[in-house]
Amino acid sequence: MSCLAAIVMLLSLLESTLLRLTRELIESDSDLPKLHDVMSRKDNGIVKYLKYFEKYIEKQENQFIVGTQKYDLLMFWLKIRNNIVHNNNIITSEILEDAKRLNMDIYTNKMANKFSFNSEDVMALGNLCGSTLDDCIEKGLYCYYSVDEIVGVDQS
Repeated sequence: MSCLAAIVMLLSLLESTLLRLTRELIESDSDLPKLHDVMSRKDNGIVKYLKYFEKYIEKQENQFIVGTQKYDLLMFWLKIRNNIVHNNNIITSEILEDAKRLNMDIYTNKMANKFSFNSEDVMALGNLCGSTLDDCIEKGLYCYYSVDEIVGVDQS
């Protein structure tokens, strides 16, 4: 049960952090469009913020979020989160197929007909969330604001 709660919490924290980064970005640059004016109504939460970053601050040719394997993994975990919250963590063929496609081991409790997660899964998701935020900041915001290095951090 604690692993389920941790999965939901990590993705909620990622979403709230991305919301904050997006709000700060829009407030600091009046040339950027407002989020609700340009993003699809079908996109919600994490997906909406990542797509906004990708569309409006990406200056390099290679995508740093959307379209990457990291993004695919994050979308998989969002399906897991939604299944936990809205479907009582019941085993679904869609999640099993996605896990197979992504070469991810996902465990099931066939007796309870539920997915089973452990601390390694939670740690992997935590690393994915952290890495996604790092990319938004280092490959997105640093590039957008032409920041060459982290100010105030000893690089030696």
